Amino acid sequence: MLNKTIALLLCLLTLAVPVLAQGSAVVAEIGGVQITRAELDAAYDASYGDYAADDAQLAFDLRHELALRMLEEHAEMLMQQKMGFDAHTQQEIDEATAKAGEEYESYVEYFALMLDDGAMTDDELHELAHAYLVSIDMSLEDYTQQAVSALADEKLRAWALEGVSAGEEEIRAAYETMLQDEQALYAAYPDSFLSTAYYGMPYLCVPEGVREIRQIVVRFDDDQTTEYAFLADAAAQGADVAADLDALYTQLSPRVTEILNQLDSGKPFADVEMEYSDDWVLAEEGASGAYYVCAGAQLWAPAFTEAAMALTEPGQISGPVRMADGIHILFYNADLAAGPVPYEQVRDYVAESVVYQLESQAYAAALDSWMDQLGAHVYLEELY
Repeated sequence: MLNKTIALLLCLLTLAVPVLAQGSAVVAEIGGVQITRAELDAAYDASYGDYAADDAQLAFDLRHELALRMLEEHAEMLMQQKMGFDAHTQQEIDEATAKAGEEYESYVEYFALMLDDGAMTDDELHELAHAYLVSIDMSLEDYTQQAVSALADEKLRAWALEGVSAGEEEIRAAYETMLQDEQALYAAYPDSFLSTAYYGMPYLCVPEGVREIRQIVVRFDDDQTTEYAFLADAAAQGADVAADLDALYTQLSPRVTEILNQLDSGKPFADVEMEYSDDWVLAEEGASGAYYVCAGAQLWAPAFTEAAMALTEPGQISGPVRMADGIHILFYNADLAAGPVPYEQVRDYVAESVVYQLESQAYAAALDSWMDQLGAHVYLEELY
């Protein structure tokens, strides 16, 4: 029995030696800083887990990529230390702390709005939002610490990108290239433009046949929404639910009739929209409430697109349109002028895009240079 125990212990010790050796092995180093296999494995598990468990080559490639990223992070920290960017004045810390506090409060307001069920007071909502942020490691203290820690990164980046700018010829040339790219994209995928315009993002051209639509929504309540989902599922199974759907939509008729009477009286659509519409988009800060539609659009529900394209001229109002969330009344607000947007109107947007690309390239080049200067090296044989 004793011999078997000794043999077992020897076996375990033999198995343990390679594991310990592998864990303490240096897989990469830079500027006197070493990264061990244990550190890399911990980062790998956090990033990929068992993703490449059955593919040794992929696992090797992922470890190599991760080791390079870790070296780059060390290169940035070493350069911050070398240039003194990791030392901050009290004013810098105070400004970062104040900014973090303002941004954190905006997060609290956002989550309080998301969590609002109509049954809690503002104080209760804010307390719940704070608790949620703490639960995801985003307390005010966490957020402030991140903001102060980011100061060194900001200083290093500003130093590395000093003098990077774009000339007018470069910006205009980029406009021409970007314009051609957008024209090709929107010609092939019109929905790309509709989405861009809807979200208020800049664009350099407008495809043919795009119209701006506004709408008034009379939305189902929670019980009606549940009933609609049940009927829609039954219809998908082949059941005849037309009469039930008619009865469901009829429940919205009093409000729909009131809206139509307001419109028939000559009251501006925008005024009726603001007073009656349940469209959640109108509650978003800065939202225009405009929807962009063209023939063949797939961005919106088919019933919406069909009703929008059935309108024949700007100023026309549709009848009630049945949709999954209730009844919609559409207004053909305007046609968008097709063709390129003049350079002068989008010059600043194009310039930002050009400068962003130049800065990305410049910072990547600077990072490569720091890696070379600091002697970054990955021991590939230790990555298997």
